[in-house]
Amino acid sequence: MLSNPIQTYPSIFGAHTLLGGATGIRWMANYPYALPSLLCTILLFSEACLVSVFLHETLPSSRNAKHVFQQITDMYNGIRDILTTTANTTRYALLEQENHASRKFSPLPSTMKGSEKNGQVGSGNGNDHLRRLPFARIWTSNVLWTLLSVAIFDFHMGAFSSLWIIFLSTARSMSRGPSSSSSSSSSSSSSSSSSALHFTGGLGFQPSTLGVSLSILGTVGLALQVVLYPWANGKFGLMRCFRLSLFLFPVAYLLAPYIALLPSSALPPLQASGVWIWMGISLVLTLQVTARTFALPASIMLVNNASPHPSVLGTIHGVGQSVSAMFRTIGPVASGYWYGIGLKHGAVGFSWWIVAALSAVGCVASFWVRNGSGHEIFLSGEEEDEQQTTR
Repeated sequence: MLSNPIQTYPSIFGAHTLLGGATGIRWMANYPYALPSLLCTILLFSEACLVSVFLHETLPSSRNAKHVFQQITDMYNGIRDILTTTANTTRYALLEQENHASRKFSPLPSTMKGSEKNGQVGSGNGNDHLRRLPFARIWTSNVLWTLLSVAIFDFHMGAFSSLWIIFLSTARSMSRGPSSSSSSSSSSSSSSSSSALHFTGGLGFQPSTLGVSLSILGTVGLALQVVLYPWANGKFGLMRCFRLSLFLFPVAYLLAPYIALLPSSALPPLQASGVWIWMGISLVLTLQVTARTFALPASIMLVNNASPHPSVLGTIHGVGQSVSAMFRTIGPVASGYWYGIGLKHGAVGFSWWIVAALSAVGCVASFWVRNGSGHEIFLSGEEEDEQQTTR
């Protein structure tokens, strides 16, 4: 919506306006797509500042670590103290023999000695140290199935984000223009058997209209996240909502390319418009966003709960984030390649249907995913410690 602002909003950024002045805003004219990038830069920088200041580390070994701004402040204070200290203020004095002799290291308590020998230094209580699960034992069946489900989910989520924009901006097919209405009945009957699969073209949306469709995506997602998700998750539970929501993805991906076949009030090559077009867009987005609203937070919680031991929670979370990032990167690349093949062979839905099939595989894989407890493997001594704490 903010791309090419001078042409999109000439009364605000154009010439002879309050913001544009006599000639308009020059940098917007020279770089018409810079404004959205600048806005994203400001938002991301603000987010980084908020995270650095207000979020605290939850990892037990780094829970008391200072955040970035505290470290910068300490560094600044240290440099200032060094620069402001002069040689005249430095005083040297011999240590008194009595004080020097009395400053001997006292022996460690017996509890500290035992902890030091075992490589675990704590407060003296043998139960407060954290036993760590070996890396080779973290790959339980639930962890593997959860990672597979998350990988498929993030793959088709990334693929949809790319395909949706490409499909909406693809030029419309001229076969549905005025010339198509004068075709003979024999040719239409011969191609009717393959028309449901072999059709091409998108909606021909301009950047401003494309921004409106993406804003619908965000608005619907926000409303569902606030209104529907808490109620449904509390009533049906995490796993049921997760599995049922996954079945909406294949339906949305199967229907998406058929929006190009809906009646439009504008003929090609103009962008598609009209009630039917926007109803189709709203239907596909509602299905996809509803599924995403339930599946996205559930996938994050399932990855964390799949951790077989509290000591490897950070490791499991890191592996899950790495898998998610990798398949969100692969998804757009693969789907874009399939989309090009489909356009070349006159089947714009080719890539959509491959993504739909992969999302269906994710539905099947979800039945092997369990909502773990986060502590399924007990190391030696932990069961006794737990029994003592429950008494």
